[in-house]
Amino acid sequence: MWVAIFIVAFSLLLILLAPKPKIENARAGSLGDFRFPRSSEGDPVPWFLGTVRLRSPNALWYGDFDPVPITKKQKTGLFSSKRVTVGYKYHIGLDLCWGLAGNSTVRLRKLWSDKHVFFDGNISTASTLTINLPNLFGGEEQRGGLVGRIDFYPGSFNETRNAYLMAEADPQVPAYIGHCRTVFRGAAIVSPSALPLSIFRPRRPSGNNATGFYFGTTTNINAIQAEMTRLSSNVSAAFSVMPNGLDVNPMEVLYAGFTERFGMPGLSPTNIDMASWQRDAQTLFNEGFGMSLLIQRGISGKDLAEEVLRIADGILYQDSDTGLMVSRLIREDYVVANLPIIDESIVLDLTNFSKTTWEQTYNQCRVTFKDRSNLYADKVATAQDFANINFQQRVKNIDISMPSTFVADEANRLAVRQLSLLSVPLFQIELRCNRRASLYKPADLFIFNYAPYGISNMVMRVQKIEKGTLLDGVVTINAVQDRFATALAVFAPPGGSGWINPIGLPTAMVPEALFELPYEMSEAEGAVIATIGSRPQAGDLGYKIFAGETAITLEEIGQIDTFTPSGLLTAPYPFSTAARDAVGFAVGTVRQADDVDGGTEDELLAGASVALIRSSAGDELIAFRTFNGTQVGDVIRGIFGTVPLSHPSGATVFFITSGFGMVNEESPLTVTPFTVHAKLLPFSSRGQLALATAAPLSVVAINKAQRPAVPGRVRVNGVAPGSIGLVTGAFIVAWAQRTRLDIQVRTQAEGSVTAELGTTYNLRVFNNATNALLASGLLGDAVAAQVRLSFSGQVRVELEASRLGLASYTAQRVVFDYAPAGELLNNVVFDLTSIIFDGGRP
Repeated sequence: MWVAIFIVAFSLLLILLAPKPKIENARAGSLGDFRFPRSSEGDPVPWFLGTVRLRSPNALWYGDFDPVPITKKQKTGLFSSKRVTVGYKYHIGLDLCWGLAGNSTVRLRKLWSDKHVFFDGNISTASTLTINLPNLFGGEEQRGGLVGRIDFYPGSFNETRNAYLMAEADPQVPAYIGHCRTVFRGAAIVSPSALPLSIFRPRRPSGNNATGFYFGTTTNINAIQAEMTRLSSNVSAAFSVMPNGLDVNPMEVLYAGFTERFGMPGLSPTNIDMASWQRDAQTLFNEGFGMSLLIQRGISGKDLAEEVLRIADGILYQDSDTGLMVSRLIREDYVVANLPIIDESIVLDLTNFSKTTWEQTYNQCRVTFKDRSNLYADKVATAQDFANINFQQRVKNIDISMPSTFVADEANRLAVRQLSLLSVPLFQIELRCNRRASLYKPADLFIFNYAPYGISNMVMRVQKIEKGTLLDGVVTINAVQDRFATALAVFAPPGGSGWINPIGLPTAMVPEALFELPYEMSEAEGAVIATIGSRPQAGDLGYKIFAGETAITLEEIGQIDTFTPSGLLTAPYPFSTAARDAVGFAVGTVRQADDVDGGTEDELLAGASVALIRSSAGDELIAFRTFNGTQVGDVIRGIFGTVPLSHPSGATVFFITSGFGMVNEESPLTVTPFTVHAKLLPFSSRGQLALATAAPLSVVAINKAQRPAVPGRVRVNGVAPGSIGLVTGAFIVAWAQRTRLDIQVRTQAEGSVTAELGTTYNLRVFNNATNALLASGLLGDAVAAQVRLSFSGQVRVELEASRLGLASYTAQRVVFDYAPAGELLNNVVFDLTSIIFDGGRP
């Protein structure tokens, strides 16, 4: 027993004499460790109408950071303990802007923190919400919770400044009238008058007296989301708001989107044919087609109208008589016997007559949408046409996204409506008529009777009408068979031998060509060859590509269903225009002109609309922003490794981004130079062009994709090409670096973009008359060189980039007159002082 007592006493003595463990306190995060919603200056403020879930608010301000320690008692010895900090509760003030409110009432319905709903109500006035959910994310042992107050501002135009923000941010903080906001704060507010004049404010009391909102115990703040409702009734007091009280009428969305200004000029209500808008609003209300729309980026009025009209199934057009914007819904709201007739007495020429095939129709339509009743979960509504499925012996599906639909029943009806349009082949016609057809307007219906083709009782709907001029007296109508009356048309056999099939036998494409794509258009590790060719005649469906290593070993490698619009320059286009040419150039009749689109500034710089000008001077790629059928405007010259050239009248312009094919997209060529041979064979419902008849094409692939970009912004003594007069004595050639990896279209006048590592520059000077080399220099990571010549006469400076043994596939060429000033030799040297000229690196 004494031995046991001794052992216990000895053990206690060891514990008492042992050193106390070193326990460190947890370290608090800083405000810089947190990530907040969009807070960059210039971020767009969302615009919405109806009831939506907003996921990307703008953080107008954040601050009032206060980490409150979480302490626990921990044992440090047998008879001792110590309170240590095991974590922190983070309090932060936050001002979130959710969207523009305008003159409409905004209601706050829900607030989420990630997937947790922490507010569920319906408030539409300036209010303060009290949130007391400290254990929402698991309490202090896990990620904490949410505690504090939220000041809600619905965005009226008589909002007052927030007292909390005046205390913490600036006494002159704006009231942000017209903006729907939530300010997250703690329970206490320090009066601005009580603050010291110094910018260094005393530390706030911690614990329950912290003035910031409690967001949890980690530096990862969950994304805050909100469900809000904004309703307006400008079009119709009775029909603008849908029966569910959550969605609005599509016509109301159009009205709000076109007329609400928010500091920008909008469409005046006096320019709207309100009677037609109200009529269509009532129809959509009765049919139950409502919508809610959220816009979080800059879009055009055209994009807004297209999204709304997808729900409404209608069109907008400007009435040529009144100048007003008229709305027309596509509905079966007519009596066939009462429709006007267009026949040979009106038609001067039937320029196009075509019909989609059963193989081009769809028999299943899936509409994707977010279900509001299920917390905006992704859902799919499906419609099927079993008769079409049996006919095609397959399911041919099309997926359509409806981001402005949030009701399952409406999504189902939209799927059925879309499928009814896509599941039946329809005729399309283009008519040249006399002036009796000038009274028709878009969406008007007529019966088409045309004895030469044996057509009678075909109900057509006007898509587009061009009324021509008083001098030519020709009205052009593009129309499509109305889907509600597809069973009414009757075809009789053509009379005698005078009938001519509107779809001719396939003929060769003119013009047509092969073109090796630069890296900016292929992003390939080798040479990719594109096929470009214009539709020879209406009715052609596409073309097949036959290619091979020689002209006699061609094999079919693919089929292309799109043609390349093209036209011819009507006047010379010199190289010396501005780098971004606002006027641009004129083209003659453009094949498939309707397929050529301009775009926005962002689309221009992203290369969404690119054309290839091919002439005796060479190939030049350009980007353009506008096209009106004859004039290509706002042109950026010499892009994607090409340079501005002087093209003669009659040069071919291929609008390649509107449609082109690929020879070897899956297997780019890596061993170059390599000659690719090909023939392009158009086909239609009447057959295919014979291989022997097609014109042989070839191109020498040089691996453009891996070659460095040619330098830009070339200047001689600071003067751009085309404006250089006589140069006397030593001169400076300066340029801007470029890289093929740049994702943005650059003008020839822009400054340097850092070139790829290892890029060098080769500058050569020639006697332009004899092509004799006068001087040359291989420059490293340079942007300028000094040239001295003893030669007198016209010189040509050529500049190219090199990397990994490959030179840029085009070179910059500048020609001017030169006279020496005592120079005794010809040489090229790198000159640091030349950086003062245009083209130098920043």
